Amino acid sequence: MACVHAQVAAVATFQSGQVVLPPGVYTISLESGRELCPEGPFLSVGPCGEPDALYGSSGDDCSLRQRWRLGEPTGKTVSSMCYKPPASVDVNLQSVARSPSGWPLCESYAATIAGSCLATSGYLVDRPTAAAAKWVIEHAGGAAANRFYIRLPYREDTGCSRQFLCMPLSCSQTGTRMCNRGDPGTIWVLFQFAVGSYVPGEQYTFWAYAINGVGMGPACKPYSYRAPPSRPGCTVITGVTGVPNGPISLLLSVPLDNGGAPVLSYRIDGVPATAGRANITANGLGQPLSPNQVLFQFAVGSYVPGEQYTFWAYAINRVGMGPACVSYSYRAPPSCPGGPRISAVRMGAAGGVEVLVVPPAEDNGSPVTSYTVVAMPLGGGFNVTVGGTLGAAVPGSNQRLFVFPAGHCKPSACFAFVASATNAVCKGPDSPPSPNFCVPSLPGPPTIFFVAMSGGNLQIFLQPPANTNGAVIAEYQVVGVPQVGGRVISVRGPGQWLFTDKRLFVFLPGDYEAGQAYYFSAWAITSLGLKGPESQPPYSFATPARPGSPDITSVVGTAGGSINVTVVPPLLRSGTVTAYVVVGVPAGGGSNITLTGLGTPLGGGRSMFSFPAGTYRFGVPLTFYATAIVAGEEGPPSGPAFYNTPLSRPGACTIESIKALVSGDLELVVIAPDDGGSPIYTYNVLGINSQGGPNATFSQLGVLLTGGRVRLIFPSTRCLSETSYTFIVAACNGVGEGPWSPPYLFVTPPRQAGMTKQMLCSMPAPPPPAIMFMPPPPGSFEKLPDPPTITDVSAVPLATGKEALAVSLMPPLDTGSRPITGYRLMAVSAAGTVMTEGSGTPLGNGQVAMAFAPGAIKPAAVYTLYAFASNGMAPSGGFDPAGASRASLPYFMPGPPGPPTIIAVQQLPYNPSVITVKLERPIVNGGREITGYRITARSAGLVNVVVEGMGTATADGLLVFSFPPGSILPGVVWEVVAQASNGVYGGVFDASGASEFSTPPFRVSFSRTADPSPPPPAPAVPS
Repeated sequence: MACVHAQVAAVATFQSGQVVLPPGVYTISLESGRELCPEGPFLSVGPCGEPDALYGSSGDDCSLRQRWRLGEPTGKTVSSMCYKPPASVDVNLQSVARSPSGWPLCESYAATIAGSCLATSGYLVDRPTAAAAKWVIEHAGGAAANRFYIRLPYREDTGCSRQFLCMPLSCSQTGTRMCNRGDPGTIWVLFQFAVGSYVPGEQYTFWAYAINGVGMGPACKPYSYRAPPSRPGCTVITGVTGVPNGPISLLLSVPLDNGGAPVLSYRIDGVPATAGRANITANGLGQPLSPNQVLFQFAVGSYVPGEQYTFWAYAINRVGMGPACVSYSYRAPPSCPGGPRISAVRMGAAGGVEVLVVPPAEDNGSPVTSYTVVAMPLGGGFNVTVGGTLGAAVPGSNQRLFVFPAGHCKPSACFAFVASATNAVCKGPDSPPSPNFCVPSLPGPPTIFFVAMSGGNLQIFLQPPANTNGAVIAEYQVVGVPQVGGRVISVRGPGQWLFTDKRLFVFLPGDYEAGQAYYFSAWAITSLGLKGPESQPPYSFATPARPGSPDITSVVGTAGGSINVTVVPPLLRSGTVTAYVVVGVPAGGGSNITLTGLGTPLGGGRSMFSFPAGTYRFGVPLTFYATAIVAGEEGPPSGPAFYNTPLSRPGACTIESIKALVSGDLELVVIAPDDGGSPIYTYNVLGINSQGGPNATFSQLGVLLTGGRVRLIFPSTRCLSETSYTFIVAACNGVGEGPWSPPYLFVTPPRQAGMTKQMLCSMPAPPPPAIMFMPPPPGSFEKLPDPPTITDVSAVPLATGKEALAVSLMPPLDTGSRPITGYRLMAVSAAGTVMTEGSGTPLGNGQVAMAFAPGAIKPAAVYTLYAFASNGMAPSGGFDPAGASRASLPYFMPGPPGPPTIIAVQQLPYNPSVITVKLERPIVNGGREITGYRITARSAGLVNVVVEGMGTATADGLLVFSFPPGSILPGVVWEVVAQASNGVYGGVFDASGASEFSTPPFRVSFSRTADPSPPPPAPAVPS
């Protein structure tokens, strides 16, 4: 009978040759009635499961240990035998010669070698029998992701309860008999393949065999069927990344098993750790990065920044959604905090404006580190900002309190307030604007009308404000600011009533510095604690104390043209000399030259003051005097010291104008330079032909005009008509020729009719004018002054809600032999030009104050300032353009503020690990309100310690800052410096508007001691 199997591992048909088989059970079948004649290692034959050993034989008689007679040559019977080799077996089938015994000749036979016999068929069928009936696979089917089955017709000639084998799967099981109602003579047998026993979506070819007690029947035609698909396998999340304010990116690996059907989509679920928050989900095919990787992104706004998410990924095909693999835990990147909310704006007890801020609902994964509160004036003007800190906690709530100190928000002005929060990532959005808030009205300024000494007491007499604006005045504050260093003094209260409504305030001995000169100012304070505007102008008063006179030991000139004056301190003085004033008085009149300060130390208490070239006139003898200032009191002058300045070449001229006269000659008006101590005897004029022709030259003494100008007549015969010339002028004296003037471009007019350029050029030049020495100018001769110098600019808040721009000027050194009668300020910007004129207000330090009208300077504009001085006498008084100087050097506004002043650096008594710094605000704010301060503590070899913010205002008008506890190392010398900023580009301290460091650095060192107990609370002060 034929040999049939449930599973076939290898099938081969041989004519001759050799094959090496792996370990297994093998069946060698003959297809005709011939005998098997192996050569070489013979194949031992026996029942399956009972292998015999291999043995050798000569093979001449085709004999085996057990011979199998295969019947007649017609091949009516078939024999089979099974063999289990221990490792492998070589089977050699070939033709051999007929044996002498008369056996038929061993011929070459076709053999089929089938591998991997199952235990159910692993026995030898060793007797001839009829072949088992053939079985036909009628149907194969199944549902996706479920078992599928094979039905075979059941025939009684095989007997019942026999095994039916299917291939290629290992499905050796007894089928279920089914009766086919359509064909009563046919019985159906159902086989089912469980899920997991087949590969979903795989294309299979099925073969069916019947087995009875005799053996396995043949297989009929195969049945081809594709297994139903299942859901895809699990998808693995290989990585999750993200950046602040950016998307979250997830990288997926495609499933190893797609379930026999293409993946149609993926689903990603992100489950937040915070209860109540919604899941985030992504669907689709994503962005393929490689055949095995897919990228998905969650955009900004789809997730909660800083939230911890657990991500699951699923693959989906047409059957359904596959399982999720291992989850991936990831914290979303943080982002800017949300916007806070302003809950209330109110007036504080100290006269400041208090703003209550509710923190943002979401910090977006990064805690809030600071807040910024901005007051925006509704009527125009500069914004005012506080913050840079977390503010003060409000008991019983999560709100933060921020205070605009008194005067920062202008009285009678209305504001809208906004707040923003900042975390480690960035600054969040502004809150909605608060309801409009109007600061209560303030009284006008009081007036200090008299200051006097009485029995050692310093008395200040005050006139109340002429207009209270409806405000109730509760008290006054009087402040004395030292004019040259020292301590600010202050007194506050209602004062003593005098006749009518005058008030008296007293500074007792010890409250002020003897010998100090002060500027006194006063303010009226309302019942709400609001301070009105400052009294104007400041009242200057010097307390008694007068030092002796210093001595000038030498006056020498240097090769560079400087004059060095050496001064020694006075023998009699009540304190340390804080400054010297050294004055040089020119012989024959003119402007004095002055230097103030401590000069350059030379040792032995001596100081040197250097007057550089250009600050004095050459050839003019100078007499020098020096005075010393001790405790603000200037002593008597020293004895005179004489110095004869050397002669020099004249200074540079300036061509004021050129015009053509009726005669055809050119009139040049030149501003005469400094003569260098030697009279100017001529002016050399050079006209450079801009069109490449011959240049024009000319020399002349000229005629003096008013204002130090000289009129020169350039003959028409010395230049060409209708030609562009660049004219320059140089003055000459007995020392030599001075520098050339700046160039002046001029085009000569046409000549009179009949004259051509060739004719003019052919005309002989007239003889040069006689050279004459210029006589000394008469006593009434004046010239234009030098320009003044802009030293400081400050924005000054006014009670009207607007701001005035105050400008400090240093008068010119050279006034042009006549007193300065007025000044002009010019502010130039893209918004237009603004001017103001006047004689100015003396400040007591040699400078003059000028101010633009309130509101004239636009807060948002950038200006360039120029100043002019005039010594002219206009009929209406004030600034006379006829005697105006050149423009000063430009001053760019807003500029940086002046540096603040460090008053004290000390430990807290009850907590020595905390170091506080007390500051005095800068007097000059650079044309814009101060927006922040920076305090820096530095020490050699250590990292700088920096604190920034607006500080805490004290009752005496100072600011206090604290370094973090323990940040200032004890036992080390520290230098503490401070800066102020009026920058408006964000941040606690905007370096773009930073001032210079405070000078000199405050040097301090601390020793660490045990912290004492906190002080007891202060007793209540009765009202």
